[in-house]
Amino acid sequence: MGAPKGHEPYNTKGEGGRPVIYTEEFINKEADELLKWLKDEENKCLFFDEFAYQRDYHRRRLNEFAEINERFSHAFEKAKEWQKFKLAKGALTRDYDSGFTKFIMARVCGPEWRDTKDININSNGPVPPWIEEAEGKSKDLVN
Repeated sequence: MGAPKGHEPYNTKGEGGRPVIYTEEFINKEADELLKWLKDEENKCLFFDEFAYQRDYHRRRLNEFAEINERFSHAFEKAKEWQKFKLAKGALTRDYDSGFTKFIMARVCGPEWRDTKDININSNGPVPPWIEEAEGKSKDLVN
């Protein structure tokens, strides 16, 4: 939406959108802090949500930072690998409950750790013959 009639445009520098809260410098610093957090022996937590909480921002910011900053993206990928190693080692040494570890790994470590396959059904494809034969007959199954 432009400026009202008679007013100069609000944005004369060609910039737009909401103001930047997290600068490139801030995100680079967070990348360093994340790597430092991983090496801290006192840190027993495997959830990046806690890192974000300790840093006073929402966990979704981690993904946002990774999307816009290559340095943070690299640090976050390294952190995810660290998380897999810690979870697997903890389950193998029985430091962590294996059932819960499997649950976590299936959700945070990618599709290679899931028991089921993701199935993508294309609704634009051909309809199987048995569905065409059953069309309009399903109400007969109830009676």
